[in-house]
Formats: sequence, structure tokens, C-alpha cells
Amino acid sequence: MTEPAESDVFISGASADRGFARRLADKLCESGLSVFRNENRLLVGLDSLRVIEDVMRRSKAIAVLVSSSTNPTGSWLREVEQAIDMARDGKSLLI
Repeated sequence: MTEPAESDVFISGASADRGFARRLADKLCESGLSVFRNENRLLVGLDSLRVIEDVMRRSKAIAVLVSSSTNPTGSWLREVEQAIDMARDGKSLLI
């Protein structure tokens, strides 16, 4: 079983913003970028938190979606904290 490959952009957002995340991903893909959304690309049997952190590290940029639906707890908060740490190390971060 293999893990998801490197992508140009990792999109992090609340489940309630899934529709917007899909539209954003579609636009980025139309522009020729590869996009990882944690919505449906994780493989069964893999430690999802470890895989997400690994994909974030291997992505060229991270887009964090924030809206009135955002509940700043749990896995979303962990992804944001990881993104901020990576931005401090030079990775592109768009909020």
C-alpha cells in the first residue's frame, strides 16, 4: 500500500467548507497544479494524522480555508499549527 504522492498545494478546511474546497481544487487543477484535499485521498490502514503531516511537508504550498463554519479544534487546528510551523521554515502558506 502506497501513500499519497507529493502535491503542489495541500488544502486544509472544515468539512462544512468542502464545496468551496472542491471548487478551489478544481480551479487549481485547471491551472496545472496538483492538489491534495484530505477529504477522500487517504488510504485505508494508514495512520491518517501521520499521512496528512507527511503530505503537508511534501507539498509546495498549503492553503488553509477559514470561514464562519471553522471550528478551531481537533484535526483542523493540528493542520493549521503544522502549516504555521512549516511557513516559519520557508514553505508558502495561504490563509
